[in-house]
Amino acid sequence: MLMQDKTISVIVPVFNEEKTVAKVAQALIAYDDISGVSPAIKSKSAIELIFVNDGSMDKSKEILESFNNQIKLINLERNYGKGFALAVGVKKATGGIVIFLDADLLNLKPEHVDRLALPLLINQADVVLAKISSTTGLFDPFPPFSGQRAYWRKDLLPHLKQIAKTRYGVEVYLNNAFKKKKTKTVKLKDISYLLKRQKMDLSLLPSVYLKQALEISKTIARVNGMSLKKVKSVFDDKKIKSIKNLLITVDQSQDIKDLKGVRKYIMSHLPKYFKFKDKNE
Repeated sequence: MLMQDKTISVIVPVFNEEKTVAKVAQALIAYDDISGVSPAIKSKSAIELIFVNDGSMDKSKEILESFNNQIKLINLERNYGKGFALAVGVKKATGGIVIFLDADLLNLKPEHVDRLALPLLINQADVVLAKISSTTGLFDPFPPFSGQRAYWRKDLLPHLKQIAKTRYGVEVYLNNAFKKKKTKTVKLKDISYLLKRQKMDLSLLPSVYLKQALEISKTIARVNGMSLKKVKSVFDDKKIKSIKNLLITVDQSQDIKDLKGVRKYIMSHLPKYFKFKDKNE
């Protein structure tokens, strides 16, 4: 394997993450300073830190600018969505390995980055997904939805156009695109993430989660063969006004296969914020 294939580009999409983004940047800079925990990473030049500010409206941009040349900062004029931000980051990346990390992580440490990179470095996997602790101390039961993951950049390049269109559904798209690749799940201990209810006004949560769930549903429908026209018709943003509406739409649709992942995602993550157990309540 050529040395350039072992270089690492860490890409962090950022949208209104002023509470956590500084500590994420500091942790990654520390990883760069110690040249990686793994002996497989030999020099500081092997690490590249790319933050993509996706049109943040809080102080995220100013915070990231304060790190000057310690990171590579890409500022997007408006919010295009997570998938677009990741695609922009991959285009700018120079490393052979690409690691995606969310900007709302808590207690990120150099060894966490290493855990994601090593399976690729030692040819143990083509894709690495992280299973991280939640704020309850338990590990997230759905690593396929994890934003913490690693790929070979060359494998991502043919998919950038589609990745850019996926917004919240980017993980779903990636899971489908790389389903035949050798995938390894790693546990990242003593790390968690800031919940949305800790980042924003509680009154905004229903609309934010609905938007996220809709995007994931649309992406799964598309990767399973549904036409864009039919997707827009089935998952009409103007008609689906609640999570309950979305669950009913998913369950009644005869055109979509394998939507159990969406239902499981919705029912596992959202009831703790809203007082419902199923679509009928």
